[in-house]
Amino acid sequence: MDHASREHLRKLQNLYEQYKVQKQFAPSPGIKLRQILKVLEKSKVPGHVEFGKKVFDELMPYWGLAYTKEDCAALLKLYSRQGMAKEALQLLRNPPATADGPLGSAEWRFALDAVAREGNKEDLRALWEEMREKGVAQFTDAYNDYITCLGETKQNEEIWHLYETMLEKGPVPDAETYALLIMQCIDNDNMEKAKEMMAGLFSVSEHIDKINENCRNATLAYQLWEGVTMDAIRGALKSMKDDDGLQPTTRTINTLLRTSYNKQTQITPEQLWNLFAEQKIEPDGDSAGYTMKALIRRGDTGGALQIYNDTRRNAEWTETVLNATALLLQALAKAPSPDIETISSILKDILEARKKLSTVTLQALLMVYLRAEDYDSWEILCQKYDLARKDSPIPVKFFVDYLTDPETPLNIAWDGYQNLHKVFRDYFTRPDRVALMNCFIGHRRADMASRVLFDMRDTPLEWDNKTCTQILAGIGQLRDIQALEMVHTQLKMDLNIDPDVILLSALMNAYNHCGMPKTAHRIWLQICAHPDGPTTGSVSIILDTFSHTSHPSAYKRGEQIWQELKAQGFEFDLRCYATYVEFRARHNRFAQAMDVVREMIANGIRPDEVVVGTLYNTMRQDRKMEVELWAKENVPEVWEKLLERGTKNERVR
Repeated sequence: MDHASREHLRKLQNLYEQYKVQKQFAPSPGIKLRQILKVLEKSKVPGHVEFGKKVFDELMPYWGLAYTKEDCAALLKLYSRQGMAKEALQLLRNPPATADGPLGSAEWRFALDAVAREGNKEDLRALWEEMREKGVAQFTDAYNDYITCLGETKQNEEIWHLYETMLEKGPVPDAETYALLIMQCIDNDNMEKAKEMMAGLFSVSEHIDKINENCRNATLAYQLWEGVTMDAIRGALKSMKDDDGLQPTTRTINTLLRTSYNKQTQITPEQLWNLFAEQKIEPDGDSAGYTMKALIRRGDTGGALQIYNDTRRNAEWTETVLNATALLLQALAKAPSPDIETISSILKDILEARKKLSTVTLQALLMVYLRAEDYDSWEILCQKYDLARKDSPIPVKFFVDYLTDPETPLNIAWDGYQNLHKVFRDYFTRPDRVALMNCFIGHRRADMASRVLFDMRDTPLEWDNKTCTQILAGIGQLRDIQALEMVHTQLKMDLNIDPDVILLSALMNAYNHCGMPKTAHRIWLQICAHPDGPTTGSVSIILDTFSHTSHPSAYKRGEQIWQELKAQGFEFDLRCYATYVEFRARHNRFAQAMDVVREMIANGIRPDEVVVGTLYNTMRQDRKMEVELWAKENVPEVWEKLLERGTKNERVR
């Protein structure tokens, strides 16, 4: 809550207590209501309207008073200001029975504005039709209010349809109508239509004694859009005073600021901001907002921050201020070395005012806190904006993408993951978990990757064969025996996992890479006993295991496996043959390795680059020429491909 809002609430509470205690000095109902509502109208802080309603509900029976039409109108005005459409419509359609007479056009227009602020186009249109049916939308003032509401809800076509209706059936557009339409043209870059509306404004202005501020502001905005000089703007402001008797206000300058920022006119918002001091006009939140946005767009974050600090205590949190502050936060967050203290201070102001931030701004802030390792602030922000939910505007993947980025340091990735799991534990997707496991495998930290897998146990996600296969592949690459045995133990204990051959093959391969052939062989026996039996992949893995084992019986056992599978009619693929060639060559059976390739050709199986490259690379140096001559004679196209690559093809384990 800003300083001004706190002051307004204090006055209201004092007023309430004063009237409650000093009943004998209570003023007339009209004066009482006006005093209370005058305080309320100056604040947009949620809760003030509810407090004011409480004052009404308690004081009126206390003094024996009844609601009047004026009371209802005052409350509707407050609901309108707060955008409390539901409350406004309820009061409008069900006014207190003691109200003196039916509510008129002015009260209905307050409700119309409340619905527009809420942004529901259908409700807005329905309320307007209801007003027309009840005869409270007969005059131009009501149509002008509806044009304003249509503009707030971005219904450009509806605005021009309403204007055409006014020309054909009435009521007749007045100067205020044309002023609103000029601003609509400026907002939508329709210069031709704006000239037509200016002509309409001049036409109706000939028949009125004095032009009002809105009309003069629209004219100034049009001239600014056309490209007038600053001296011309000063002259127009002087004319307002001398010719129209109008003192330029904050609203006047804000109209120019809005036009300058949105249309990027020759005169910049920064120049217009200086007009405030020159014209002795006090800027408000919107003034600061438009100027801040212009400075941020120009890259002057420091200038925008200075304006924010100069106006933060007294400016109301309008949408313009909130948007500008959000842009300021984003700019501060993108700085090479973000000022966390300044960012947190601004965020505190927003939270105290109970304002919402856009998803883009929240993402920028959350990323800043992650990079700065300020996990307390990160968690508070997640809690304040209720981000830890299934339909969160910021999915877990947003954070995972950052944590798994190769540029993200390991310490931030790990600490960030732990905090992410703490807050969003139940909302990870399986791909999120897998991405994090792969990230830590990439950092060569199998223990961290395993922790991500184990953390799934406490979430709606259960382990599955595919996820376990992926992490086993990573652990095997890192040759981390401790992590491998921990995962293997958990797999044995998990009743929800029914290992398939692919998972068992990954487990066997991991033990193979970790130099534990006996354990790998035991898993091979499990694969052989599995209903699905061995696959070409599992055959290659067990042969590779025995290729790198120096145990005297390793060669005999590998040959036994191959011959048994062959006798069973197992269909070997090229990868199996390549592994078998390497298996024989690594055990110094070079002639037998050559026999494998010859047998392939005899059986109509054409060796590819992997098979021939493996044969060449695993041969002793004195036998390599023999392989080369054989390849040139029997598979010349394969040999040519190997030469084109510049190296013989090493088979990757």
